[in-house]
Amino acid sequence: LGFTEPWLFDTPISAGFDICDVEREYTDYDQKAQGGAIRLGFPVTEDYTRLFVRYRHETVKISEVWNPFAIMKEEEGTSTTRGIRVSLVRDSRNDRMFPTKGSRNSISVEYAGGPMGGTNYFTKYTANTTWYFPLIWNTVFMCRGMVGYVQGNEGRDVPLFERFFLGGINSLRGFEAYTV
Repeated sequence: LGFTEPWLFDTPISAGFDICDVEREYTDYDQKAQGGAIRLGFPVTEDYTRLFVRYRHETVKISEVWNPFAIMKEEEGTSTTRGIRVSLVRDSRNDRMFPTKGSRNSISVEYAGGPMGGTNYFTKYTANTTWYFPLIWNTVFMCRGMVGYVQGNEGRDVPLFERFFLGGINSLRGFEAYTV
């Protein structure tokens, strides 16, 4: 569940929150996540660029580990992620729901653990770009690219559920999630 107020108190500042309670059954383990986030967005330039700040608190329970590999067994149990993500987003799409031209580009850094608390310590860097080009007969060509890097902090490993994997409808079509 998420809510965003795009024009807070008649100013161009956006504010919102997210609440989640998700259960997933993967091939090698089950995952239950509960938590929430608070978000703020600020205009950076007059045109399309905004800065977003998000605080997240999430508790994840890994159970039913069927994979005998040590890395999977180490993940079993409950862990907590508390972190801050800062994102810079440039969105020049002509429509947010059904764009036909323009682009949306973002870079972000998320820091979890350390002074934020929690049991998961990592830093995650991501960049996303999506471009829309109008074609004939009211069709649109869309091209999307994503890149990310995550590292553990203070000598700790990155939790399995915070790592990058390919597969599934949102990354590499034709492969099931977490299979590549």
